[in-house]
Amino acid sequence: MACASAAAVAAASSALQVCEAGSRSSPSNASLKASVGRVRCPPRALSLDESLKKVQLFGEKQRGFEAVRRIQPIRAQAVENELASKDTSDSVTSQKTTYYYLIANAKFMLDDEEHFQEQMSEKLRMYGERNKEQDFWMVIEPEFLDKHPEVAKRVGRPAAALVSTDRVWITFMKLRLDRVLKGEITTDSPEEALAGKLTTVEFERPAKWIAPYPKYEGDWWTPFLYKKD
Repeated sequence: MACASAAAVAAASSALQVCEAGSRSSPSNASLKASVGRVRCPPRALSLDESLKKVQLFGEKQRGFEAVRRIQPIRAQAVENELASKDTSDSVTSQKTTYYYLIANAKFMLDDEEHFQEQMSEKLRMYGERNKEQDFWMVIEPEFLDKHPEVAKRVGRPAAALVSTDRVWITFMKLRLDRVLKGEITTDSPEEALAGKLTTVEFERPAKWIAPYPKYEGDWWTPFLYKKD
C-alpha cells in the first residue's frame, strides 16, 4: 500500500515538471486518477505579450488569405485570355482547306478519256438532285503548276487537273483514270488550288472515227470550271 502511494506522489511530481513554467499548481490541485501516470494540468493563462503575439500572427495570416483571394481572379483571367488566344489561333489554322488533285495532259483527260465526261456529268446531276454543294472542279492549265515544275514536266502542256476536297473520291478516280498523277494542296485560298490559265482548249479531230457513237466535242468541261463568287 505504501508503494502505491509513493508511486502516485512520484507521478504527480513528474506532472508538475511537464506543466509550463509559471503555473502555481500543486499536487493537491492535480487530478489524480486511479491509474498511475494519468495526471492533468490545469490550463495556464496567457500573458499580455503572448496574447498580442497571437493576435498579430492571426492578423498576418488573414492578410495572406486576402492577398491570395485578390490574386486568384487575376490568374483566372490570365488563363481565360490564354485559352481565348489559343482558340483564335486554332480557328485561323482550321480555315485552311486541303484540295486533292489528279493531273495529266489535257489531251488525255479531256479528249481521250470519254468515259471521264460521263462520270463527271453523272456526279454533277446527282449533286443537283440532293442539293449538295459542288466540291469538285476541272482546272485547265492550273496556276499551281508554276510552283511544281517537276510535275509540269511529267504531264506536258497544256495540262488539266481534277480537283476536289473529297480525298476518298479522288482516290477512286485515280484508279479509274490510271495514267494521272495524284497530289494535294493545303491553302486558305480556293483560287490558289482552282485557278487556271485557260478555260478552253482545242483538240484535233481524228482522221477516222470508228466508234458506233459520235465523238464528244465542245467544251463539255465548262460546268466544272471554278467560278469565283
